[in-house]
Order: sequence, then C-alpha cells, then structure tokens
Amino acid sequence: MLRLRYVLPVLLSLFILSCSSNDPAAPAYEYLVDAEPTGTLTPTDLRTEFADQPQLTNLLSSTVDSWRVVYNTTDPQGNEIQASGLVVIPRRATPSVLSLHRGTTFIQSEAPSLFNPMQSGSNAGWIYLAPVISSFGYIVVMPDLIGYGATSGSRHPFFITDSDARLSIDLLKAVDELLDREEIIASGRLFLSGYSQGGSTVMAILKALQQGETLPFNLVAAASGGGAYDLNALASHLINEESIAGSAHITFLLTSYLQTYFPDRDLSDIFQEPYATRITAENLFGGTLSFDQITARLTGTIEALFTGEFLQAMRGDGEQALKARLAENSLHEVAATIPLRIYHGDADEIIPVEPTREAVQNLIDAGSTNLTFIEVPGGTHFSTALEFGGASLTWFAFQ
Repeated sequence: MLRLRYVLPVLLSLFILSCSSNDPAAPAYEYLVDAEPTGTLTPTDLRTEFADQPQLTNLLSSTVDSWRVVYNTTDPQGNEIQASGLVVIPRRATPSVLSLHRGTTFIQSEAPSLFNPMQSGSNAGWIYLAPVISSFGYIVVMPDLIGYGATSGSRHPFFITDSDARLSIDLLKAVDELLDREEIIASGRLFLSGYSQGGSTVMAILKALQQGETLPFNLVAAASGGGAYDLNALASHLINEESIAGSAHITFLLTSYLQTYFPDRDLSDIFQEPYATRITAENLFGGTLSFDQITARLTGTIEALFTGEFLQAMRGDGEQALKARLAENSLHEVAATIPLRIYHGDADEIIPVEPTREAVQNLIDAGSTNLTFIEVPGGTHFSTALEFGGASLTWFAFQ
C-alpha cells in the first residue's frame, strides 16, 4: 500500500500530460487578433437584394459568409495598433482572394467591417458589392483603414499612402491566418482592385512590394480606377483652377497632412475664414458628415477657400516642406511587374484626368511595362466607377 501511494500520483501526472498532448492549444497568430462571423447570404438573398441588376445576379453561384476581422498592424508613426476589416468568404473549393479597396468615405458608419448582411444600406460592403463579388468566387478582403471600425477614435491619415498599404497588407496576412484557423483552402491567387482613394491604395501596395514588402498570396493582376498618383501634379492642377468640385477632398488631404506632419501649423496659414475656423469648430472630418454636407460647409472657389499667401507659394517655389510630403506619398514612379490596368474618366470632376495621363506615362517610364491605360469617354468620377467595376472583374476572370 505504501508503494501505491507514490505510484498513483505519477500515473495521474502521466494521464494529464497525455490528455494535454492530444488537445493542443490554439496556435498564436502574428496578425489575426479576432474574427467574428457576422452573417450568411445565399444567392437567392443576393438576387432579392439586387433584383434591379440582373447583369450581376445572373452570375451568382455561391453562398457567402461575412466576417469582421481585427488584426495587428502599425500606424504612420510606427506604433502598434489593432485595426479592422471585412472579409467575405464563398462556400466553394479553392477560391482566389480579391483585395478590394473603397473610395474616400467621410462617415464612420460606412466602414467595411460594419457591414451587416441582414440590413442593406450605405455601408461600403454593400456599396462596393462585396458579397456579390464573393458569390462570383472570390474571398473579398476590405480594410477599414485608420479612423474607421476598430480605430474610429483616431483621425484618418488621408493620403498617407504607405499607411494605407501597411494596413491593407497586414489584413491580407491576418486573412491568411484566418483561413488556416478555419481550415479553408484558397487557390493562393490574389487580385487587387480599388477605385478613387482605393485606386491609389492599389498603387501604394505595388509601391510597398517594390520596396521589399511581401504578401501571403501570389499576386496575379491589379486594377486601379479614378485614383490620384502624382499628388504634386494633382495639387498644382487643382489650385490653378477657378473652382473645383472636390473641395472636401483637398481640404481633407491638407488637414490630414497638417495633423500628421505639421502639427504646430495653424489652419489659417492655408485656409481663409470662415473655413479655417469652421473645419475645427464644426468637426468637418470627424466622421459624422457626408461628402455633400462637408462640401456645403466649404466653397469650391479656389481664391475664396485658400489664403493668397498659400496659393502664391504653391504656384511658385514656396511650401517646399509640404510639397516634399506630397512627393513622398506619390505613386507615379512604381515599376509594377504584374499586369496592371488603370481606368480614368475624361470628365472626372473630382480627380481630373490630366494628372493621371502624365502619371501613367511616368509609370511606364519607371518600368511598369505591362500597364494598360483605359480612358473612359465622358466618364465622371461616379459613372466611371460603375464601368470600372464590371470591366476589371471581367478582366480578372481571364487572368
């Protein structure tokens, strides 16, 4: 009996160890923090939702599951943060991945990760047809970017392009870990697509790859539409106009640059009254006002929006520090090695086509030899987005 007193604890320890070895803890992932399923949509659901668009619904093939993903990444200052994004996964064998990038959004509720499959509306997931594209056979991945979703307490660093690339790439790495966790086998093929700010984000990702960044999937092709690439050329074009339709966008960009790069500089250095005061007093870029609401609180007249000193400096040799930051965030010297298509409407009222024409030639000169530029006759910023979406998906299908 004395011997048994010593043998039993040993046997119990061995039993516990054997149970532990057969029930390993979940692996710790580097990027994936959390992934919450938010709902399911069948092809029938989507046909009902988009009954007025048979050209889309005729191609639906798969039931899709949407996820809100939280992941590790860094902000423009290099601080570790947790950001969020939308992932929509089709129930089919070996789907490819489509990294889909939204245009500029001013309202936080439009963040892709807030997509609700049970309630359609103005969310970016619906606007950019994420569940429809996923039903075609893609794992659709949409980053919120800083200032939206999990990072809604921060101001969005608008057109700090390496930040957009960083958050997009790290989300793809988190999605790779999610697929591993859920034992979903993808094809390994990746496509990039984005319009407006999203088009610029596509080019920012290609720039990051050129600088040594890596992806967890094999990049096959990329399509960018209605984007801004050479920011100095775009700014020069806009401030030499009498009036512009995109006063909300250029004001968003300049206030973002002051916040990120020149925090000690006053808005009144750049903007005339009442706009210099109104931007802060009415919190124009706080995430609650729409593009139309912000535009109504500004003016499209260049000479009324900006101070004379600022315009003179931008039109001449002044504002060198600001121009250097615009150059740093520009995307017109990327040597893309994969097939790349750039779309732009020749009547784009938000991002004029002339700077894009010049940027395309610069991209080709830099080494983007597999680039096709498609200029859409009569295309506005909105109408070209519709053409871009269908044309780019059709092109991807043949890659």
